[in-house]
Amino acid sequence: AERVHELNEEIGKLLAKVEQLGAEGNVEESQKVMDEVEKARAKKREAEEVYRNSMPASSFQQQKLRVCEVCSAYLGLHDNDRRLADHFGGKLHLGFIEIREKLEELKRVVAEKQEKRNQERLKRREEREREEREKLR
Repeated sequence: AERVHELNEEIGKLLAKVEQLGAEGNVEESQKVMDEVEKARAKKREAEEVYRNSMPASSFQQQKLRVCEVCSAYLGLHDNDRRLADHFGGKLHLGFIEIREKLEELKRVVAEKQEKRNQERLKRREEREREEREKLR
């Protein structure tokens, strides 16, 4: 089941890339990525067969859902490739990616500012200690 889910994600991402390349007019590269999609679909079919054969028939008929690690949406293990491509290229999914990137950037900026502030405090403290030593002399 885990392998089917991974292949679903891979196919969805590749299809989103195909659309983007097609929109940019890069047809040759888009065709190459479509070949990768076909290979991934074949692997997915094989993984689904293994998965079906390993489970009792009654439990396989139930809908199996996985949670997207990026946006926490539910994805069916057996969703078609078009639905997965729509998910991975969707505003919600891409928005969560953008939010996480911005969060990392802001964390870095805050850490840099804190480091700078700490260095300034250390300089002021050293200056005060130096002035006190000079007064004592």
